[in-house]
Amino acid sequence: GGSLPQETLPSYGLRVAGSSGRDSWSADAVARTLRNGLPPIVARIEQDALVLDFRTIFPEDDQRVIAAIRLLA
Repeated sequence: GGSLPQETLPSYGLRVAGSSGRDSWSADAVARTLRNGLPPIVARIEQDALVLDFRTIFPEDDQRVIAAIRLLA
């Protein structure tokens, strides 16, 4: 997207796949929960998995992101 849609930027991310069974969750539900949290965390969904792109997370925010993910458990 943006002004150079054909360009790619190097990055890395964390991919979290959904689970099945009694305690199942969907990537959509987790993404919604993270977006509605404080601070809001925006992730994308690829192939039914939640992806946090670290290109969009400042290093000083790492602990906030970790804490928000821990609250999901």
